[in-house]
Amino acid sequence: IKTLHSLRRFYHVQTIFNGTLAVAGRDQETTGFAWWAGNARLINLSGKLLGAHVAHAWLYSGLEQ
Repeated sequence: IKTLHSLRRFYHVQTIFNGTLAVAGRDQETTGFAWWAGNARLINLSGKLLGAHVAHAWLYSGLEQ
């Protein structure tokens, strides 16, 4: 079973990249952040994201008991 789990966990993913860094709606002009800024564009959502993670952890820990 451990072998099956490890095979499912590490599967190959092929991504398509056409050579341009500016994807529609995600470039610096539309978001205000450069592509290398990472998750800085999510600062305004940080409270909601934290709440979702806490709720998910609470739900998961409740199911484990």
